[in-house]
Amino acid sequence: MARPGADPNPPRASRSIATELLIAASILFLVTTTVVTVVQMVVAAGSARTRAAADIQTLGEAIRPSLAEALWSFDDDLINATVTGLLTNPLIRRVTVLGEHDEEIMTGAAGRAGPRPRLLRVAVADAAFPLSVITPEGRDQWIGTLILSPNPGAAAERLEIGLTTALINSVVVSICLWGLFLVLAQLRVIRPLQRLAAQVSSVDPDNVRALAVVERPPAREIGVVIATVNDLLRRVAESRLALDRLARDLETKVAERTGELAESEAKLRRILTTAGEGFWLFDRELRTLDVNAAMSAILGEPPERLIASPLSAWMAPDDAARLGAALTAPRGAAPLVFEIPVRRGDGGAVPCLIKPTPLGATSVGRAAGKGGRADAGSFVMVTDIGELKRAERALIEAKHAAEAANRAKSAFLANISHEVRTPLNAILGLSHLMQATSLDATQTDHLHKINGSAKGLLAVFNNILDYSKIEAGRLSLEEAAFNLVGLAESVAGAVAPEAKAKGIAVTLDLDPAVPRWLVGDPVRLKQVLVNLMSNGVKFTERGEVALTIRLGSRAARTATLEFAVRDTGIGIPPDQRAHLFEAFTQGDGSATRRYGGTGLGLAISARLVELLGGTLAVSSTPGAGSRFSFAIPLAAGACAPAASVPAPAAGASAGADAPLPPKLSAAVPTGAAIALATALGEIRGQLETGDLSAVDNLTALRDRAIALVPADQLDAVIAIAASYDFEQAAERLDALVRNANHIA
Repeated sequence: MARPGADPNPPRASRSIATELLIAASILFLVTTTVVTVVQMVVAAGSARTRAAADIQTLGEAIRPSLAEALWSFDDDLINATVTGLLTNPLIRRVTVLGEHDEEIMTGAAGRAGPRPRLLRVAVADAAFPLSVITPEGRDQWIGTLILSPNPGAAAERLEIGLTTALINSVVVSICLWGLFLVLAQLRVIRPLQRLAAQVSSVDPDNVRALAVVERPPAREIGVVIATVNDLLRRVAESRLALDRLARDLETKVAERTGELAESEAKLRRILTTAGEGFWLFDRELRTLDVNAAMSAILGEPPERLIASPLSAWMAPDDAARLGAALTAPRGAAPLVFEIPVRRGDGGAVPCLIKPTPLGATSVGRAAGKGGRADAGSFVMVTDIGELKRAERALIEAKHAAEAANRAKSAFLANISHEVRTPLNAILGLSHLMQATSLDATQTDHLHKINGSAKGLLAVFNNILDYSKIEAGRLSLEEAAFNLVGLAESVAGAVAPEAKAKGIAVTLDLDPAVPRWLVGDPVRLKQVLVNLMSNGVKFTERGEVALTIRLGSRAARTATLEFAVRDTGIGIPPDQRAHLFEAFTQGDGSATRRYGGTGLGLAISARLVELLGGTLAVSSTPGAGSRFSFAIPLAAGACAPAASVPAPAAGASAGADAPLPPKLSAAVPTGAAIALATALGEIRGQLETGDLSAVDNLTALRDRAIALVPADQLDAVIAIAASYDFEQAAERLDALVRNANHIA
């Protein structure tokens, strides 16, 4: 029976390591023996040849003296005996004796049978020995040559004997070494490895433990292998224990998570069942898998009748196609929200907000069966927005009514402002005309109060009209060239009388780097500055009100100017600053408040600054004064416009003390003169209050008014008014009107 976890198809057993080593050793020794034998054959062949040549040389040297004596004495018998004796030597095959002139004297060959065939052959060259004798005269006389031809068979026989002996010795030595190698390999390598293999193969994977396989042998490699296997087994045992602990922990956590999942699924089911949102689950073919109670109530059908019904049965085809495309979109697509009317079972329609969500395989729903899984599907969350739609329609109707009421209010304000400003301008003009007549002190005081009250009332209506235009988004800005120095002096001049009456200093601080001519809306800019300066004068009892103009940044054609109005008045408490720029809001809202006003000045100024491209900011310390500041971009003008009139020379006055033109003769009837003077007085009142229509009215009246005042002076007033210096234009026109009253 196989161990648990064992491989059901183990690999086929291969040869043992002992067999492998035996085969390897056999091949090694066979090759070694062969190589050694071949080397020995080569060496033995050379040695046999050398010994044969040496033996023949020794034999020839020994016979040479006696054969030379026999040849010298012509002793044929001795020569024959010598030759015969030489042929008896097995090494000699042939003997030849040559004379002094290389003539053959005697030749002899071995008479025995030829040598048997040999496997080996040893080629030995013929040996020639010179024969010489010592003559009586004492000189060495050469008399012939002895030639000995060796017998190759004898040399080969010697070689075979030597090779056989060497081969036997080599085989014996190789066998001994081979046996010794096998014994050592068996003891030092094979047996330790076999024990290691047996121990490792006996390890139970379900009960791994560290094994002392064998004692570590001296051989380093085998010892390293055994130590490594032992360490590996220890680690496997530790890992197995850790895995067992992890498996137990995992089983515990899986059980806990399974319980939590079941509880979560039960909660989800309860939530979906009791939720006010409709839950509608579909399969891949967009057939209903499940609905909750809210969805059933929206559709007006019980859940049992809704199961397996197609999506297209509950909405228009186009709506069903759009929603179906969203439900079958890949997961991760951008979420969509549809507003679709859903059909009810009774034939009605319910406006619903539908949020589709594509899903993968799900087991939620009755169609999934017990323990089964439905095909990949999707679900939608449906919200009945019928009440919201009805509320939206009510809000839209209320909005339309409010807009209509606002339009009616704006129209009423525009009409009433126009209707009131026209008689107020007449009052202002006529009051100025009356001031030029002979009046007693009481009448002058009354007329002065009438003029002041009319100006205040006109300022209130101008503020209301400006605010209504701003609220309606109908207030537009002009683009005209103006002199910044003149505008700043005009602002200071507008508040100077009231400041002088209270003993307050009005100062201007103009940065020399600021461009003098700019392009923008000087009327609205002046309106903001006058409003801020007037507030400063109003809320200051002692000290000063200062207007500072600095250059913030300068580009090629534009300049950002920083305006600041600082006073030393009563200051603004921190709790009132948050509502400072709200309409109809004042620091003191009681009926007995000390400082009057409509509460629109700062609100209008803040809106105008926003239209000019800036933001009105305030910083204040109660009891130490306030500082209002803003920065706006303005286009830098290259020079003054052609229609502008230069400011009066230093020391000159453009007010009531200016020299009057010469007295005009009576060129028009008295009634017409009075009517023209009255009209000019009304226009003068419009200029004083900054009414933009004053320029158009004065231009339209020009052709008639030149009968009463000089044309060049009237054109000068029109040019000054066209440059938006309304204060100077009002003063010039006032002088002309007063002069016109001298007409008889």
